[in-house]
Amino acid sequence: MSPPEPLTFAPRPPEGPPADLAGATAEAARLLGLPTGEVLTVVVNDPQRHTATAAVLPHLASRAGPAGLRVLVATGTHRFGPAQVRGFEAALGGAGACGAFAWHDDASPALRDVGGWRAHPWLAEGGPVLAVGSVEPHYFAGFTGAHKTCTIGAASRADIERNHAAALDPSARPGRLDGNGVHAGVATMLAALEAARGRPVFAL
Repeated sequence: MSPPEPLTFAPRPPEGPPADLAGATAEAARLLGLPTGEVLTVVVNDPQRHTATAAVLPHLASRAGPAGLRVLVATGTHRFGPAQVRGFEAALGGAGACGAFAWHDDASPALRDVGGWRAHPWLAEGGPVLAVGSVEPHYFAGFTGAHKTCTIGAASRADIERNHAAALDPSARPGRLDGNGVHAGVATMLAALEAARGRPVFAL
């Protein structure tokens, strides 16, 4: 008797942008108070995660106001070659009026202190910030995306390593937030970021 075929569980790929995408971005704009007269910083997933970011940017660009928006690619500790960077920017820039792109560098001397950890300088500035991306189970952080995009995705290597050291604890499991030290660390980073900026950070 031959062994059974292994089962693979994976989410069904979306057939296209959700019908309520315009409504979701309208709600995000309302929460951010757009337009504010300040540039909107949109923090997005890097090319390693297949997120339909290009579908969201035109909706946000139309609501950002005269100051427009800029895109911060939350790379964490990932690295990408020049061809990947150009292709990714072209795909996103062709979909929305992106004023500028920045790729997070976890070793950059320009990182700024935001209440106990160091972040990309755009996050330390006072304008509105919106993280855009998918929320999925993560093998030790509980879930990835949203809160993790604008913290771990834009933090220094030392801060990322300090947070991820908690992954050695048995409580760091997929889908678990309560008691998960990795998630608790991310929540602390987000609270420090919001306190340093004096305004909330939202995710779409």
